[in-house]
Amino acid sequence: MDYKSLALKAIKNEIGEFENNLLVTNKTDANGDYSFPCFSLSKTLRKSPVEIANDVASKIKIDGMQVEAKSGYVNFHIDKTKLASDVFSNLQKNGTDYFVENVGKNKIVAIDFSSVNLAKHFHIGHMRNTILGSALSNMFETYGYKVKKLNYLGDFGINYGKMIAYSKQINKDILKCNLNELQALYSNCVVACEEDAELKAQAQDWTLKIGAKDKEATTLFDYIKKTTLSGTQSIFDEFNIKFDSFNGEAYYEKFSQKYLKELRDKKISQVGDDGAIIVDLKPYGLTVSVLVNSAGYTLYPLRDIAAAVEREKEHNFDALIYITANEQINHFKNVFKIVELLGYDTAKKLEHIYYGRYSLETGKLSSRLGAMALLKDILAEAKLRAKTAIIEKGKAEDVDINDLSKKIGVGALVFNALSTSRSKDIVFNLDRTLQFDGETGPYLQYVLARINSLFVKAKNQGINGFEFNENLLTSEEQKVYRLLYFFKDNNIAALNEREPSNISKYLIDIAKTFNQFYNNNKIITEDVNLTKSRLSTCYAVSNALKFGFNLLGIPVVEKM
Repeated sequence: MDYKSLALKAIKNEIGEFENNLLVTNKTDANGDYSFPCFSLSKTLRKSPVEIANDVASKIKIDGMQVEAKSGYVNFHIDKTKLASDVFSNLQKNGTDYFVENVGKNKIVAIDFSSVNLAKHFHIGHMRNTILGSALSNMFETYGYKVKKLNYLGDFGINYGKMIAYSKQINKDILKCNLNELQALYSNCVVACEEDAELKAQAQDWTLKIGAKDKEATTLFDYIKKTTLSGTQSIFDEFNIKFDSFNGEAYYEKFSQKYLKELRDKKISQVGDDGAIIVDLKPYGLTVSVLVNSAGYTLYPLRDIAAAVEREKEHNFDALIYITANEQINHFKNVFKIVELLGYDTAKKLEHIYYGRYSLETGKLSSRLGAMALLKDILAEAKLRAKTAIIEKGKAEDVDINDLSKKIGVGALVFNALSTSRSKDIVFNLDRTLQFDGETGPYLQYVLARINSLFVKAKNQGINGFEFNENLLTSEEQKVYRLLYFFKDNNIAALNEREPSNISKYLIDIAKTFNQFYNNNKIITEDVNLTKSRLSTCYAVSNALKFGFNLLGIPVVEKM
């Protein structure tokens, strides 16, 4: 039953139309599950908020809800027994679809995240971006949107010409290099070209050859690209991410002159004192955006402008969401404004969401993995420590220990990246991340595995199925079902706010509330009816946890 709609309709019948968001959902039910403040009505109705609330509350009668006036609010208390019955019957009938609403029907969202840079391994700084983008993609897909996952490659610029020129100088065959060697080559070539003018000139020649599709240059560049993507694909496989496009800077560079001409023809761009082509956005409260430098090289803001407009043609999106670190806030404000000044409606569909810094806590892990810890090494370490913990806890019997340790390790990293509001910085501590108690991914996975063990135990005792009995509900179970009732609303709000951490925190609330029920009440009892009723609550919680795991990208662990 949609209790909120019933409350809204009842209030509107008494006072007329108002914005639906005035009826708020309360985190706890101390002052009602829903509250309607009457303060904004005081001037119009010429009564005090208290009088209005008293009058409205006295006239509303809703089956399954108690209505009261309190301090200028109309509060709605849902009958918790009836609510629990509604939630369970819906879950039994619809499964996890109960938590779904098709809010994105016929809408397309493109999400730009991860952004592989060629000749480089992913480091810890890429982890939050990749996990955040994956979770948001899952959330949009679940709630009815068609999602296009875009990985905007950093595959353009003179540094790849530098790599080729430097490899020739030191007689290093790029075609025989693995990703570790390519990354070392990348780092060394930048320094070498700064110290050698002739080498830098050769690098510029190779860069031009790459752009001109010279056979040798293209072969070497394509190898660098292929080797990088092969290395990063293993990371994407770990997190179960599949991209729809890897078109990057090199792809959209071919459109740059078209948009440069438009900017010039519409008198949006100017030539700076040093000959660079710029757009001065200071009149709009922004900064100067340099599109072409004084040496005549196009820069990434121009490619981002071209990519934004061309991507709409390619994907026909209703929204394009860019996910980057907060250092890019001003860059995207400039890009979006320039697209708007060019007259493209695309500008109204562009959105940038940002996240805080992700860093390693000083200590053994930092020393072992280095200041710019590679994501592949963090994943390996997480799985290794998970495996060690499983063995130490004596949980290794009758399970595929390698598969379980992988799921726990990945789940721990995913939850850690999504457990904090995305705008906040995170200092990464792998030991805390892998704990089986506290607010962690392994804790959530353990709660689900514990529930599954109850199902197995009941079945072994000849107890099959669930039979919800509202007369046997405990107060802890009522709290559980209240959380499950508001789970969908929480998830949709998290989607609208682009904030997966709201789902992470809610899952912790569900798990902790369930554990209070579990710790205070025996589940498998000698009373079959009581057992089946309590297993019904376990069933409801397991559905919610699995649903939330799939939203965030946490692997489901059936047994631990």
